[in-house]
Amino acid sequence: MNETQTRKGPDARLLLLIPAVLMIAKAGRRRRAMWESGPGREFRLPPRIESALEAWHARAHASDRTEPEAAASA
Repeated sequence: MNETQTRKGPDARLLLLIPAVLMIAKAGRRRRAMWESGPGREFRLPPRIESALEAWHARAHASDRTEPEAAASA
């Protein structure tokens, strides 16, 4: 057997665990800050998502208006 054991250094899993813990802690701080800001601060979606939802909403209401007319003419 090899009697000269050398220390290899820290485990790679431990080195990957440290950044993961930091990211989770940072996300928790952001979430807590958002909840603590209270009702006085309005939550806004990113503009791209907001415009997509607005377009979907407009199409949904446009189709609601055309369906009764189609049913009435049938």
